Amino acid sequence: MKRFLLAPLLLLLFFCKSDLPLSKSIQGNWQIFSNTTVDSVYYVEIFIDSNLIHFFMDNVGTTPSRHYYIQNDSLFIESFSSDSFLNIGKITLEKGLLKISNNKELLTYRKIKDGLTLEDVIKSDENKNGLGPIFFKRMDKWKREVSEINK
Repeated sequence: MKRFLLAPLLLLLFFCKSDLPLSKSIQGNWQIFSNTTVDSVYYVEIFIDSNLIHFFMDNVGTTPSRHYYIQNDSLFIESFSSDSFLNIGKITLEKGLLKISNNKELLTYRKIKDGLTLEDVIKSDENKNGLGPIFFKRMDKWKREVSEINK
């Protein structure tokens, strides 16, 4: 009898999708790759952990971290002005790119694979002043890539 119960369970495990949940797979360090906003030349890096999104932007530096959650493939971020959460848009992962889309814009981020990251800075007091030069070097590279694409 145990053999008959075990076989369907093994088949179920075999045919089930083994991908990580979306909330796990978006965790990490990301840099803007492309966007369709009105201000399409802004540069931002984000670090996403299990419940917070941390931001580093070219015009302001670090901004307050915000809680987030994912529901039905949509990203909800904590509002600055109230205790509510705002639906930022639908999230998809395609070919290593994180895409957030809504009816106004499409933001595409790519993983940061090397160098000092926002995560390193957040997790270590020693790195607090080290991100600036690396951030601006990545931003300059991104701006060159964007200008090549737009030629």
